[in-house]
Amino acid sequence: MEHPQNPTPTPQISSPQPHAAATTRTLQVQFTGKAGEYFKIWIVNVFLTVITLGIYSAWAKVRNTQYFYGNTTIDGSSFQYTAKPLQILKGRLIAFACLLAFSLVGELSPALGAPLGVLFLGLIPWVLVRSLTFNARNTLYRNVRFNFVGKTRSAAFELLLMPLASMFTLGLLLPYVLWRQLRFVLSNSRYGTSAFEFTAGARTCYFIFLKMLLLVLLAVACLLGTIAFGVVSALGGEDMTVLLLLLVVVTVLSIIAAVGYQITALYNLRFNHTRLDGVQLSMNLKAMRTIWIYLTNTVLILASFGLMVPWAKVRMALYRASCAQVHVTGSLDAFVSGQQEKVSALGDQLGDVFDLDFSIV
Repeated sequence: MEHPQNPTPTPQISSPQPHAAATTRTLQVQFTGKAGEYFKIWIVNVFLTVITLGIYSAWAKVRNTQYFYGNTTIDGSSFQYTAKPLQILKGRLIAFACLLAFSLVGELSPALGAPLGVLFLGLIPWVLVRSLTFNARNTLYRNVRFNFVGKTRSAAFELLLMPLASMFTLGLLLPYVLWRQLRFVLSNSRYGTSAFEFTAGARTCYFIFLKMLLLVLLAVACLLGTIAFGVVSALGGEDMTVLLLLLVVVTVLSIIAAVGYQITALYNLRFNHTRLDGVQLSMNLKAMRTIWIYLTNTVLILASFGLMVPWAKVRMALYRASCAQVHVTGSLDAFVSGQQEKVSALGDQLGDVFDLDFSIV
């Protein structure tokens, strides 16, 4: 009796599955600070800075910065600021000593004032590079440090030579100079081992300056009109009070609009054209909203004799955070972990004796 033979099974050839396309997640920047909390820090800082004749200002800067960094979060993780107050105080004492020496030399020997002024002007790029490096290296996100690798020679070209060259172009080169300065700062910034990329073109800066120029020209035209009508009404004895008040209001609003637009446009420009290895930043500040916040903050600070400063700062931080987003392609955790491994492999090169903060605030 023959047993039936089992048919040989046909091997199943599975077609290769396409790799899942990397998805892009949008992460909202959040600020969780409270005006009441910050007021306690701020008022103590002010009091101690006054009674120590400014010495405590270095500790005040660290406390202020740590509060705002610690309350700024992306994907549930906040930033850290690790600067030591003594480093900041050292930089400020050096800056104060240089300023005092310049003043004394100018008084004792006016002939040396000009050469010494040129020397101090030449030190500005070095000071900027050291300050940017100091603040970047003392900023962390998920235990990965930022860094700044710009060179003093490049800073001198972008901050001194290019602005001087723009003076001979009647200001036509200013937008291009601004673009180069933004590119210098952002392209030399690092997160771990990854470099930031500034993707905007120079024409974007020209577009911003053109709109701001139109607002300035409107303000100037209104100002000249106000003066002209004032002269005519004074000579002719006509009552043009209402028209004059209207022109004054339009002039002030035009100036405020120009300044507010410039601040908003430059913030948006920096964020919307900054990338970092699959991470894209974005900012959507509105000019009118920004102007309104600045105006009302100023009024309330003046009316409260300065006591509303903490509320104003927290209010602006809340608005900016609400307009900021981070678009991540892939996993942010994987990106940060990769940076941690690379930094650990290279070593954390800190402790440069010249990493000082020369800023006043």
